[in-house]
Amino acid sequence: MYHLHCAGMLWSWVYKELYWIAAAHEQAVNAGKTKPMVIVSPYDASKFSMWADSAKGSNDMASTIHNDLIPYVEQNYKIIGDRASRFIQGFSMGGFGAASHAFRYQNLFAAVIIWDGAMHDWATISATRPSITTNQFADSESQFNKWSPWTAAEQADLSRTPVLVISGLMVDFADRYTEFLQGLDANVTRYSEDCKHEMKCLAAKRG
Repeated sequence: MYHLHCAGMLWSWVYKELYWIAAAHEQAVNAGKTKPMVIVSPYDASKFSMWADSAKGSNDMASTIHNDLIPYVEQNYKIIGDRASRFIQGFSMGGFGAASHAFRYQNLFAAVIIWDGAMHDWATISATRPSITTNQFADSESQFNKWSPWTAAEQADLSRTPVLVISGLMVDFADRYTEFLQGLDANVTRYSEDCKHEMKCLAAKRG
């Protein structure tokens, strides 16, 4: 399981986020609800990449994950390195990235979980995160759309990739994206939890 963290995170908080996820997973394993897995959380040092490659090639987080991280993990850990055993998820900005990666690279990931995802389109990210549109996408809508989970879903075979959407505070994003996927006949499941925008609560309630 590859987990993508949210925007603005220091490494110490990514570590905590990963701990909460691992703890919930261990409880699920002990309850017989799932099988053990290796959980990997890459770190975005820029904190605001949207888990995309940058327009200027200076912050290519997507390429780092696919060209460097996944091969390293699967060469150095005793895991089953095939599509059926590989999953991706993300929280907030990570939910945006996880959906984008799951649909862009369907040969790699069997399913995706979006945890309170910041499922921006060009209009919302331009209005609320102008520094990201400038620094990561060079104020280019077409560059953004290369990594948009909305565009990626439109171009994917959605029958191949089940989607789980879980919201806490980001209900509007979750509802809009779920309705969009349903309109494309995606295999999507939606849950809403009484949580603030935090992975600890979501993992405890839905992990």
